[in-house]
Amino acid sequence: MQRERGFGFVDILAACAIAGVLAGVALPSYQSTLLKSHRSDALAALRRIGAAQERYRGSNGFYAADLATLGLAARSPQGLYAIELQVNGRDRYEAAATPLAAQQSDRACPRIVLEVASGFPTEGPVKGCWTR
Repeated sequence: MQRERGFGFVDILAACAIAGVLAGVALPSYQSTLLKSHRSDALAALRRIGAAQERYRGSNGFYAADLATLGLAARSPQGLYAIELQVNGRDRYEAAATPLAAQQSDRACPRIVLEVASGFPTEGPVKGCWTR
């Protein structure tokens, strides 16, 4: 009588349990890395606003009051962030990126802000939001 070779039910169950534990450990780390990498979409939009505002100020002597004047959209390039622009006088503005959809689960950086006064930028609210 020959004995059949192969995996038994217990072997398959053990493999599934191990795979589940590994996925449970790896998935949160992967999601955190994904959220951090998507911040580059907001940073690109804010840097684009900064460059456009400085060009506009060079030509007009003051910052543009809205994104349309700069020819920019109210969404980041990949559409992961809503972009807002608020001008505070002739030489100050604040540009902010607020996450949309799945990016809203990024609790470390719920809003990324670029404040500029007389051409000098301040990145916030947390410096870590500006690193990749």
